[in-house]
Amino acid sequence: MKGRTARAACYVVALVVAAELWPGVAGQAHRRSAAIPNEPTTTTEAPDNEHAFSADELRELARSMMRDATKKLFPYVQDLAYDQNLPHECISSLFKLSRGIRSNKLWAFKFLDAMGRPPAGLLAGSTGALGAYDECLAISVPGGDEPTSAEAFRGQYCTLYVKPEMTDRLMDVLQRSLDQYPPALRKRAQNVTQLKRFYDHWLVGGMRLGVCLPSRCSGKDLKYMVDKFAKPFRINTKVSACAVQKPVTFTTLQLSLICMLCVLGLLLLSATSLELWLTFVQSGSKKDPDKPLCLRLLLTFSVIDNTRTLFRRAGRETEAHRLRCLHGIRVISYLWVTLCHNYAIIDPHVT
Repeated sequence: MKGRTARAACYVVALVVAAELWPGVAGQAHRRSAAIPNEPTTTTEAPDNEHAFSADELRELARSMMRDATKKLFPYVQDLAYDQNLPHECISSLFKLSRGIRSNKLWAFKFLDAMGRPPAGLLAGSTGALGAYDECLAISVPGGDEPTSAEAFRGQYCTLYVKPEMTDRLMDVLQRSLDQYPPALRKRAQNVTQLKRFYDHWLVGGMRLGVCLPSRCSGKDLKYMVDKFAKPFRINTKVSACAVQKPVTFTTLQLSLICMLCVLGLLLLSATSLELWLTFVQSGSKKDPDKPLCLRLLLTFSVIDNTRTLFRRAGRETEAHRLRCLHGIRVISYLWVTLCHNYAIIDPHVT
């Protein structure tokens, strides 16, 4: 059993690495096709799909990527497999996910497809790779080999923030890596000191990645597993939230608020209908003192009368007209507060 648990933990990190390396499958296929020299044109044309990859070749390529990732990461995750801080349900679900990937199950590859990859333009300040939220929540994993089996677990979308400590050693490595690129790319990336200044800002939470993992693992479990490998490299992580698709339920407080809003909406509809009836049918005033008190109280909820009051311009002899400059000051205050809050939110993905 311990051996199976070790393999499951190994595939935890292999899963993440495979998600990051998944675009490389197309790159390998392209390089393989490009490596084959073009034959000189003869009277018999070669078919267009002569060097195309078959489905079996693509499956074997995916399997080889998983085997390579597992082999390289096994020494790092062996201690994680026997860690008592991870629940058995989480490890078993990850083990089932790894078996699904090796068996080329569609639901298993959806986990890889829904994960966020490191964004393009990272050196230019890009910080978000959100992945596919809806695709992750829609994943349903059957408990058995048959698709009609009872559900074992679902996909869970978690938001992971990764923020490396921009040490001098890391900056030197980045700068030397950039120096190997052509001048055009070096000019595009400019200086890595700009990246350090950006990531050191207290408002920047780090690079935001969308992670899709089984619903049996919590956000706390995800952070613990990632920290096992990130802490030695001085990389800070934070899991802000996780979401799982569940049936919609309402708490007692929510039901009470819904009932209050329904009562308020009924009052608005009743008062507005009553004012229209008094205006067009009886041709009377709603402020008639002879009307019952309850009727006059109900008319205070009229949408028509309240809208008219909101947009009414004060007369020149009233106090409101003399102090109208204060209304302009209030509007300006609202505008600059809204503007400052917009610029204070550095993360462009916050909604």
